[in-house]
Amino acid sequence: MYRKKGFLFLTVFLCMLFLTSSVWGAVILNQPVSTSNTYAYYNQEYVPGVPDENDVYIADDFVLEKAWGISTIYVPGDFRWAGWGALSTLLCADYLHVEIYTDANGKPSGNPRDSVNLPIVHRWVTPDDPQVTLSNGTRGYPTNVTLNLDTPIYLNPGTYWFVFYPEMEWATCGGYGRQPADTDNNLAAHTIKPIDSNTWYPTTWTNVLTVPWNKFQCPNLEHRDFAFRLEGNLVQQDIGTNPTALSFGSVQSGQTKVLEVTVNSRGTGNLGITDIAISGSSKFTVDVTGGSNPCGSTSLTLAAGDSCTVEVTFAPNSLVSQAGFLNITSDDPDTAILQVPLSGIGVTLATPDIAVNPSSHNFGEVEIGESASQVFTIFNNGNANLVITNIGFSGDSAAMFSVEVGGGNPCASLTPTITAGNSCTVNVTYAPTSGVAHTAYLDITSNDPDFTTFQISLSGTAIYDVTISALEGTIGTEITFSEPPSGFGIKKGKVLIQQAAVKKANLKIAKGGWLDDTVTGIVNKALPAGVYDMKIMLQPFKTATPIDLPGAFTFKKPTITSLNQNSGAPLTNVAITGKFFGSKKPKVYLEYTDSKGVAKKKNCPVKTWAMDGKTGDSSLGFIVPKGLPVGKYPLRVETKKVGVSEEDIEFIITP
Repeated sequence: MYRKKGFLFLTVFLCMLFLTSSVWGAVILNQPVSTSNTYAYYNQEYVPGVPDENDVYIADDFVLEKAWGISTIYVPGDFRWAGWGALSTLLCADYLHVEIYTDANGKPSGNPRDSVNLPIVHRWVTPDDPQVTLSNGTRGYPTNVTLNLDTPIYLNPGTYWFVFYPEMEWATCGGYGRQPADTDNNLAAHTIKPIDSNTWYPTTWTNVLTVPWNKFQCPNLEHRDFAFRLEGNLVQQDIGTNPTALSFGSVQSGQTKVLEVTVNSRGTGNLGITDIAISGSSKFTVDVTGGSNPCGSTSLTLAAGDSCTVEVTFAPNSLVSQAGFLNITSDDPDTAILQVPLSGIGVTLATPDIAVNPSSHNFGEVEIGESASQVFTIFNNGNANLVITNIGFSGDSAAMFSVEVGGGNPCASLTPTITAGNSCTVNVTYAPTSGVAHTAYLDITSNDPDFTTFQISLSGTAIYDVTISALEGTIGTEITFSEPPSGFGIKKGKVLIQQAAVKKANLKIAKGGWLDDTVTGIVNKALPAGVYDMKIMLQPFKTATPIDLPGAFTFKKPTITSLNQNSGAPLTNVAITGKFFGSKKPKVYLEYTDSKGVAKKKNCPVKTWAMDGKTGDSSLGFIVPKGLPVGKYPLRVETKKVGVSEEDIEFIITP
């Protein structure tokens, strides 16, 4: 009841403001404050961070016939319902907001309380931000805002709606309002009070000329505009490419060669591309979905400083020179069609052609300390000598594999020359040293023009003379060892998890967990994510030979699989499923950047959590925290000492 009365008083008494101007750049739009109606009309978020029935917003449209970069925004305003002395200033606000919406049939396409139809621009700053200058309004309060933007707002031609409002506690700081102008530009301004409070005030965007302001002793509006000023610079489009010409050189007839072209937007504004096509020889074709950063379409818009790629293919079928152009049509006023010259020659070449059999190989399970081998035959199916310059390995597990000359037709060396139509063999050995699945590539580098490095996929799995139920997990994971070569003994020993330079952890073995043929225990300590050796210490410790299991256990970071909902308001209960959350209470937090650009975390209270020690399947429940604005935030789960989840999971905080 108190807030409703406060809103009525604000609506009755808001008034008077003086408009100053800045001179930073060219004037885009200037709607000075009215000389006859000096009242201010309520325009404020009533309680910071909390949707309230008293939140009121005013929007006024502006039309751009050309693209502009808006660098300075001036908005006059004033306190009428004041009386708080030093607090009658916009320095009392938590944030000052600027939002720009597109036009939707003569109204803004959304509003500040609409979580679906978002503005195309939303800038918010604290009143003490260096971009903000406050000056005194008509009644002497610091309520006029000049916002000199560090980064300009770039807009293409069109109709837009401008919204400015402070996020400020009325009960502490007072009420803020915007003032009308005597101009009648474009469409009439609109006002909205999104949350229905059963008053005369409209809950949808409504023409300000139709609102009965005189019900509360504010003059009804005779002009359609509200006072604000935009300044900036006209946007200039400028197109460029890298490279500026493509030479394909000599390409064998019947073969193809592909080169990439980067299209750059080098101007100060958005570059509109309307066509990308080839002219000249039909042996050249363009693919707008190719390259390292595909343009994706022949019609697109590139923001200032952005770029995209296309691929041009040369496919000669005759022994002649070919020429053409890659033509890019845009709104660059200096270069309506940018032409990239294309050239290439179709030739007949004698070339080597490498092939390898088998083309991949899985060595299966191999016990640590043992090895397995496979012969690979290297063929030259071309019509020129195949010169091999190196045979080696790449990939995460490259160290587990080795190669030597061998097989039924051994190569002369690991850098042989194979004449046309011939072949030779090498022998690849898999000798694992740790108990994980291994993958790598056998890399054969040669003068084959199509395969400078020919790769053969290799895989294998290391196993131990002891069967281990879990090779990965976290604190709380249950591990069972079985099928020992000569038994574990009946007296309980120890199981260690250790790594150089990292403090070791023991496996907690419950009563009855140590038997001669099986040992079962639970990981009792969190260690940083990574690969660890395991050692089974047998009784008597001084004389019995331990069972070493190198690289047998991997501490895993928590993994998020899914959320029962990916959005919700503060205090909403949310459930996460995943793996390896651990038996100790994990952390859940949202990542955000504050108004000064500092990366921060907002903890989410964790109410429940559980992990299946055998499978690692995990779940937890958390509560959406208060204090963050509506928007998207990266969500993380952290197991203390082990690490933080790495999945790209975002949670949306709604009003």
